[in-house]
Amino acid sequence: MTKLSFDILREKAVRFIGLRQNKSSGQVRARLKREGADELLIEAVISYLRDIDYINDFRAGRAMMRSYQGRRFRSRLAVQYELRRKGVPRDIAEELVEELPTDHDSACQLVHARFPNPSKADRQQINNLLRSRGYDYSIIREIIDKYLAGK
Repeated sequence: MTKLSFDILREKAVRFIGLRQNKSSGQVRARLKREGADELLIEAVISYLRDIDYINDFRAGRAMMRSYQGRRFRSRLAVQYELRRKGVPRDIAEELVEELPTDHDSACQLVHARFPNPSKADRQQINNLLRSRGYDYSIIREIIDKYLAGK
């Protein structure tokens, strides 16, 4: 295997990141590791790209969070897990999820979007939807009771 230089590795990272610049440092690190590059060289490239603001984990995390809105809402914990899985550092992921609506509010919005006129027959579907999106049982129960009250 050929020895990768800083410039070659930097170009590979830039091509991977692309114009939208919403790749996390973890995603770039994983990609460069697959290229067989040295750890120190990878960290030097990532540091350089951070210095010129080509890698920004806050920007990348916010772009990732935009995909979990509307009918695709997730609990804060589920979004934080996805951010971590996609290479956003833990402290940044924790800070970013604080910008999201509370789990109660997002669960209400999700149920309202998916079930505009819920009936008792929808109880299990609402339960399954909210569970699959990472919501806590107490929130699920409260939302179901609220939306199915009097029906």
